[in-house]
Amino acid sequence: MFDEAGRLMRDHYWRADMGGTDWPGVLARYRPLVERLGSHDDLIDLLWEVQGELGTSHAWASI
Repeated sequence: MFDEAGRLMRDHYWRADMGGTDWPGVLARYRPLVERLGSHDDLIDLLWEVQGELGTSHAWASI
């Protein structure tokens, strides 16, 4: 789910350059945390943090 969310954001973000964000770098930095998730709520919290790296109100994770 983490990888798919990253792919979907990459493919459908409203700016092709993702606002200058190193998206592969962001995903790589947060990826180790996936192994520590214990619930769907934990995943949503992580996705909120990851997508928050874009610094825009045009990105969010929904339940």
